[in-house]
Amino acid sequence: MRISRPSPAMVVAIIALVVACAGTATAASVVLIKNSTQVKASSLNGTDIKAKSLTNRTLGDGAVNSRAIRSGSVTSDDLAKDVKASLAGAGTTAGFSATESVRKDGPQVNQAGSAEVAKLTGLAAGTYLITVKTVVSGVQPPGAGVVTELLKPDKTAVAHCKVDAAGDSDEGFAPIASPFSLATDTLNLQLTRTLAAPADIVLRCDSNISWRAANTSIVALKLSGSTRVDSAAR
Repeated sequence: MRISRPSPAMVVAIIALVVACAGTATAASVVLIKNSTQVKASSLNGTDIKAKSLTNRTLGDGAVNSRAIRSGSVTSDDLAKDVKASLAGAGTTAGFSATESVRKDGPQVNQAGSAEVAKLTGLAAGTYLITVKTVVSGVQPPGAGVVTELLKPDKTAVAHCKVDAAGDSDEGFAPIASPFSLATDTLNLQLTRTLAAPADIVLRCDSNISWRAANTSIVALKLSGSTRVDSAAR
């Protein structure tokens, strides 16, 4: 039996048929994933993802939160330099630290004069907002009676308190006596101060009659910095 040689057109047709069949088979073996519903939950893990194939653009905003990160899996070496600097700065400027000195009772001064009321000793160098509160009262000196009260030369009296922070100060006045009566008042003082070296913050009070202080508090709130502006009219 004689077999005739196929014509060039037949050869081209056969090659096209083979390529078409192979392409269909290949296409049938590939599944294109178009959305997350085609992927079984937990079926993909880290080994299925090419290293460094995920970028910021790949992940949507808020796609990764603290629950998605295993505890201890992120260290300082994994952070960019600018992020490290930002976190380091946040540790020193975002928060506040306070130091307080408290005196619940006293002193009592049984004559006209002054006395140290409270002291915050050895406050470290830095910039601070310093607030002071004390309650001052006029008192009847021991042994004084009604006649002494009637004959006293000063029928009114005030208490004067001053807080000193290494040269900077604030002061205030409060009435603690009127004719034939004694009174109690609260004084609140404040100032900002930058200390170049450790220093004491001292509160002293005085009056022209016998007096006492109580519930005194000195609070130094450490700041990252401060600016003082003179608001006097020009």
